[in-house]
This record gives sequence, C-alpha cells and structure tokens, in this order.
Amino acid sequence: MPEAGALEALTIDSDPKRFREARLWIASIARRNGFTEAEAHELSLALNEACANAHAHAYGGRVDGKIDLRAETGMGSVRLTIRDYGVRFDPSRYAPPELTHAREGGYGVYLITKLMDKVQYIETGIGTCVVMDKSRRADPGSRGNR
Repeated sequence: MPEAGALEALTIDSDPKRFREARLWIASIARRNGFTEAEAHELSLALNEACANAHAHAYGGRVDGKIDLRAETGMGSVRLTIRDYGVRFDPSRYAPPELTHAREGGYGVYLITKLMDKVQYIETGIGTCVVMDKSRRADPGSRGNR
C-alpha cells in the first residue's frame, strides 16, 4: 500500500473511446514513479479491463456513466481505485473462466487478478469500487508475488 505519496484523479465517461485516455494517464503515473514499461502496460491493461467491465456490466453498454479513477503512489507502489455508479458487481458470485475452452469475453476479472498484486472490492452501497495494488518488481525479470 502506498505511504506518503501523491494522489492523482481522473473522471471519465463509460465510453470506450475514453479508455485510451485512462490508460495513458495511469501509464504516465507509473513511469514517473519508476515502474518499467512492462509494469506500466500491466497497470494500463488492468485499468482498461475494469473500465470495460463498468461500461458493459455496471452501465449496460451506456456511454454516459461516470467512472472515477484515483491513483495513489508511494514507496514503490501504486494503488488504483476505479469507482462506478451503476449496477453493483458481486465478487462472491464470480467464477474464473475455464481456460481450456476458449470463449469471447469473460476474462476481465481474471486478467486483473493476474496483473495486479492485490485486488479488493469495497462495498459502497451503489455501484462498484475496485481497489488494485501493484508494486514495482525488485528484479525486472521476475513476475513479483503472483
């Protein structure tokens, strides 16, 4: 978890056309905080998947929903919070995809958990708030504690 770091925020619509802006935003933050290009890409991909889930599931494909993004940095880590105000995601009902049978879609939560060090869903009463932590790897060749 970040300590004594910076806080940056961005709000976007649930329009997939805005996801590129969000990916560039988090990648820039990651690079400024010493993350490798590969780590910045992993953060960008996890953020994109969370936004895509908000678009598809929380807002039912609508492009006018609000997604609040927050990045806290410090001590070699990033805590990324993605908050929507649509239909709530219930993580207790989530089942990982069967990887031996290819299908279209359904890999977002799985990818997020593989790319990030820690993922939590915070109860907010409305919508979904996902908090994802990622630390820089000590050894650029390692995959961290996954």
